[in-house]
Amino acid sequence: MDLSELELEKSREEARAAYLTMKSSKASMRDRGLFFKTMLAKGLWINQSTLASGIGESITQVSRCLKASRIPAAVVQAFGNRRLSDRAVKLIGEISEQIGEPKLIENAERLEIRNDLSVRELLSALFLGSHVDDPSNGEARLAAYRNEPYVRLYAADLMELRKNLRTIEKHLRLIMKLQKVTPAS
Repeated sequence: MDLSELELEKSREEARAAYLTMKSSKASMRDRGLFFKTMLAKGLWINQSTLASGIGESITQVSRCLKASRIPAAVVQAFGNRRLSDRAVKLIGEISEQIGEPKLIENAERLEIRNDLSVRELLSALFLGSHVDDPSNGEARLAAYRNEPYVRLYAADLMELRKNLRTIEKHLRLIMKLQKVTPAS
């Protein structure tokens, strides 16, 4: 081993120790992902696979943490003191794909910290731009009546909605997925 190899191995040992400390202190997925991103950027490991084996973690967990590290800070802040579950991270990614990251960040900044909302409500609010019960969001209303196998949509500008039915369908599918989210422990 030459000097650079010794230095690399020393840095890797320090990284392993730092990761064990993070893991024992139950650091968030996002924080661990940011740590992994730094280790890869420093060149301590060449890819996710070598990083995973080098620190004694599964490649799946490393990948999930790296994905969580890409969640914008404003979105993480909106969740307050709650941890993001794998499912919530996945849905945030889907929301970002559908509405775009700039809009996601804008929505999160508008919401600020919302410890009063469930994870499900918060994800919906990130998608819609406001909490469902927000009175300024009263442009459309859904209703389901007993003995009717469908949902009614009441909207002030139904003609405008008709132009965007495919997009609305995609959004409804995502909202239905969001409704299945359970709060992270």
